[in-house]
Amino acid sequence: RDTVRRWASLWALAGLSQNAHAELLTMATIRARCCELLGASTGDDDAAAEGFLVGMCSLMDAILDQPMPALLQTLPLPERVRAALLGQENPRRSLLDCAVAYEQGSWDQCFELSRGAGVNPSVLPAAYAEALRWSTDLRQGATATRHETSAGYGLQTTGY
Repeated sequence: RDTVRRWASLWALAGLSQNAHAELLTMATIRARCCELLGASTGDDDAAAEGFLVGMCSLMDAILDQPMPALLQTLPLPERVRAALLGQENPRRSLLDCAVAYEQGSWDQCFELSRGAGVNPSVLPAAYAEALRWSTDLRQGATATRHETSAGYGLQTTGY
């Protein structure tokens, strides 16, 4: 699980698309960590790992400027993750919908979705706060690494 999470996080921060807006990458990492934490709170280890993938890939179509169905054909993802990313109702989609509702401040919808996903609504604020912290730490670490790498070559970077 940690290997997949690190790979996906690095993928997002590296920005496979040169045209990707940095905020989309940040949102994807926040959703990934939030969905992972919400999934873990259900007691299902698969929900945590797959929740991370659903959150990380949820903006992949916007980041890479390609239709989600076409992108999913090329990725070896679990069927529940693939279905969730295509908008099909399942427990992984419920985790994503809950995280997005929280992100947008749709509290009533978020609490209703959390119950449907088997998540206690009381964990939502802490899960989202931890996701924000984790994403910030990840972004700051990537920025520091970019500065260290470019400093060795006399290059200047602007970071994120």
